Amino acid sequence: MWLLGVWVSITFIYNVNYTACFNQMKEEKYVLATGGTYKYVRHPAYIAGVFEILYIFLATGVWAIFFGVIGFLALPYQAKEEEKTLREIYGDIYVDYASKTGRFLPKLRGMI
Repeated sequence: MWLLGVWVSITFIYNVNYTACFNQMKEEKYVLATGGTYKYVRHPAYIAGVFEILYIFLATGVWAIFFGVIGFLALPYQAKEEEKTLREIYGDIYVDYASKTGRFLPKLRGMI
């Protein structure tokens, strides 16, 4: 769980554009986050959420917690919509970044 906390902290440190989902995005110029955990995956916060729920389920054995994973079934759709917006904003820069990183899991090519 401690490692998960470190992962999430690094994710938020490297995403200077973080906007909570219930807030409207500001009209400022944004910077594409590509460092820290974003160097390996494009959606590190989503991965952290999935592992958090799995960890709590395994630690407690409470099935109601495990069913929280069902909510994450919408993540691929959410991620694709976010990436569509990022391609519109950053164009070829984002396309190049996306070609080097995995959406939810790191790409192994180039890491070995």
